[in-house]
Amino acid sequence: MQKQEYSQAEADLQLSRWIWATTKGDESAFSLLYAATVNLLYGLAYRITRSNEMAEEAVENAYFYVWQNAQKFNVLRGTPIKWMMVICRSQALMLLRSRDTNTVVYTDDDSYADEAEAEADPQLLLCAIEEKSALHAALKALDADSRQILTLAFFRGLTYSEISSQLDMPLGTVKTKMRYTMVFLREKLKTLRCSNVR
Repeated sequence: MQKQEYSQAEADLQLSRWIWATTKGDESAFSLLYAATVNLLYGLAYRITRSNEMAEEAVENAYFYVWQNAQKFNVLRGTPIKWMMVICRSQALMLLRSRDTNTVVYTDDDSYADEAEAEADPQLLLCAIEEKSALHAALKALDADSRQILTLAFFRGLTYSEISSQLDMPLGTVKTKMRYTMVFLREKLKTLRCSNVR
């Protein structure tokens, strides 16, 4: 395949298209958006929380928000990745406050999001387009229960309690499986490499 060069503007355009499609309930577009950005969001959340568990929860909450509020993205107010980073940062900060009331948090400092955005590689952001088969393979590798929980949570917007009731599954099991699923997908997607990226 002929090597292509992508600019940051083209990467932003593609992310914006996926967000717009997400407002229409396009699960495929949301999955590609997730694949292209999850490692950036996790890196940001971990730098803030210094905890794998809290970082994973912050990222999970951030994508829930994006799925349910994609229509709030305004391209005139900033780039797609910055918008998602701000959401993730907010979720991470809320978790820090809820876990430790003595934690001092500086909510007016955007340096984390700014630095993470600056590190974003347009080539890798767009590789999800060409490597979407890797995402599909990762989803297929999940057990049936995990795939169902993921679908009910993200694409139908059910709460953990509602999923627990619908699947007749203990609430703790639902939460554990969801966390495992998010970690599994993030780890699998770390290895994504485009054929057109050196």
